[in-house]
Amino acid sequence: MSSLFLYLGSEGLTFLKSGLLPFLRPGELGQPFLSERPSYQAIQQNKLSQKDYIQHLQQQYQKLPDHLRNMVSFDYFVEQSEKKRSEIEAGIQQVTSAPISCPDLSEYRILRLYSEPTLLSLWQGRDDSGMVLELDTGLCGWLSEEYRGERQILAELKSVDRWLPEQQEDWLLQQPGSYSEWVGEWRLLRRLTAADRLIQVTGQERAMYRLPYQGLKRIIVGNGWQPESLASLQAYVKRDSNLRQAQLAQLQLAPLTMDLAVIDLGR
Repeated sequence: MSSLFLYLGSEGLTFLKSGLLPFLRPGELGQPFLSERPSYQAIQQNKLSQKDYIQHLQQQYQKLPDHLRNMVSFDYFVEQSEKKRSEIEAGIQQVTSAPISCPDLSEYRILRLYSEPTLLSLWQGRDDSGMVLELDTGLCGWLSEEYRGERQILAELKSVDRWLPEQQEDWLLQQPGSYSEWVGEWRLLRRLTAADRLIQVTGQERAMYRLPYQGLKRIIVGNGWQPESLASLQAYVKRDSNLRQAQLAQLQLAPLTMDLAVIDLGR
């Protein structure tokens, strides 16, 4: 994974010029299990440590009749028990049912990224004036463990069959399999305290983070861009020293299949 693609709407050019990108609050991801007050019953199975497993075997070994214990050592008893370890562990583990609620994720901000630039569902409603930025993950600094002294994580969104998050980040980097809508979604997690700027949008706080121009490889505009708007963008890219290394491209429709294709326009 060297490049990831950021889908932007009609404000894409504004973000490109300002050098700032808006990150989402967890609640804006539109996933019900991330709402402020979800509560549901979850079956949790306590994990069994190696220490607990050996302790259980010691108890079982001591319960053996004296003549059997004299015939086999404890090490041999453990060795033979390994053949039925899964059954033994299933009998030891405790299963509990309790209401689970989403933890406080208010300090996290998320940038959604994708492995492909031609996902039709993400272009819908954005093709007239939208754009996609192709960004090099290494040059952007997204592979680093920190951003402005705070932890950051870049990871592919993982679908899981069993929804039992162990860490806070799991709530944002995993989702139940039934919620999977797109293949190849990645998420960049940062802390609110690391934001480069905080602005107000319709009365709500929006965290903005620096656009890593050094990692910008391509600017891909939608197929609805008019020639005059595209010419204006090309002229602007040539003038702006932050953008001169970026290639320009446009989303177009293949005439026979109506599939989306990216056509490079050069610099």
